[in-house]
Amino acid sequence: MTTRKAWMWGLAIVAMAGTAAVTRQAAWFLAPLSWTGEASGLAATIGLAAGARIADVGAGDGAMAVAMATLVGPAGQVYATELSPARLADLAAVTSRRAVTNITIVPASLDDTGLPDACCDALYLRHVFHHLEDRTAMVRRLARAVRPDGRIAVIDFAPGGLWFHGAGHGVAPDHVRDAFAAAGWRLRERRDDWGGGTFLVVFERVTR
Repeated sequence: MTTRKAWMWGLAIVAMAGTAAVTRQAAWFLAPLSWTGEASGLAATIGLAAGARIADVGAGDGAMAVAMATLVGPAGQVYATELSPARLADLAAVTSRRAVTNITIVPASLDDTGLPDACCDALYLRHVFHHLEDRTAMVRRLARAVRPDGRIAVIDFAPGGLWFHGAGHGVAPDHVRDAFAAAGWRLRERRDDWGGGTFLVVFERVTR
C-alpha cells in the first residue's frame, strides 16, 4: 500500500464515521505509523542513509523520531526538539519505553531551536511550519543546524487541506517556498500529494 493510499484510507474511515469523538481523534490517522510508509518515504526523498544525523523539529509524541532513529541505525543520530516540558517528558518516556538510544531530546524555545550548529545532515518539520510567526527568521535559525550540503524538509497542510482543522488553519506550499527563498534556500522537490491532505517540500542552500 502506498503512503497516499494508506493515509486516504484512514481519513476515509474518519469521514464515514462522522462522530465528534472520532473527529477529535482524526489526527491519529496522520501519525507516522509503519503502515503509512511516511518515515521511509521521507528518508528516501531527502537522501538519508544509515549513520546519518537528522533533527525532528517539533517532534510531538516522538513517533516519527523513533521511526527515523530505526532508519539511521545505531551509528546515526536523531535530535528531537520540543517547546513544552510536557512534550519533552513525552519524548523521554517514548524513547525509554522503546529503548531507543540514538535520540537526543533538545529543549527549544519560540526563537531558538536549541540545536547545535552544523549538527545535522538534514532536518524536517512535520505539521509545525504553519505555527511559525516569523518564518524567514526561523528558517535562518534552522539553517544554522544543517551542514552546508544539507537539506530541510517541511511536511504540512494547506488551509482547508485537513477538514477537521477548518478552512483557516494551515500554510500554502508557496508561502513555505517564499520563506525559504528569502533565507537563501531553493526548492529541490515538491509533492502536493504527500498523503492525507498534506504536502512535502524539500529545500537546499543556494550555492554560488
